[in-house]
Amino acid sequence: MREELSKIDRKSFVLITALVGVLLVAVSLTYFVVPSFKEFREYSDSYQVLNAAISDGEQLEVKLKDIELEVAKNRKTLEGDASNLPFKQFESHVIGQLQALAWKNELVLVGVRPGLGESIDQFQEVTFNVSLLGEYFNIYRMLNSFEEKLGFVVIKKLKVFPGGLREQKNFLNVEMIVASYRGGS
Repeated sequence: MREELSKIDRKSFVLITALVGVLLVAVSLTYFVVPSFKEFREYSDSYQVLNAAISDGEQLEVKLKDIELEVAKNRKTLEGDASNLPFKQFESHVIGQLQALAWKNELVLVGVRPGLGESIDQFQEVTFNVSLLGEYFNIYRMLNSFEEKLGFVVIKKLKVFPGGLREQKNFLNVEMIVASYRGGS
């Protein structure tokens, strides 16, 4: 074999050695480096997808918290300060708030009679027959402050007629039916 190698000139030997080296590099690239690179790209793509999913998950949690806060705010708007009270305590709360509104606006709360109204979708209507005595502008101020103290209420019926004490002839009698709505559980 040495004799045959010695017959090959130096240029040919270098050329053959270079071709064998290129062939070895091509084989190693084809069987080792390229598959590893493809696997790396797949893992990289998976990593990016998972990283985006984690980011989306964090954003979803933030959105979910925002929605929960909005639901609580809307429940407070609907039911007022009594949103989590049992039914009987809810009635007492509303009557107390009506009394406080009457005192604040210099009115006489003659009477309040609670009752149950209709069930509308998932809400239960709670009605209050309210009788008041007072001056016009005081009644007007009280009606404007209902939502602040009682949440979302609807005045289903309102009757205003002259009356009151004999010594105060400018007083009005007010009879109204106020409906409040509670979410069904």
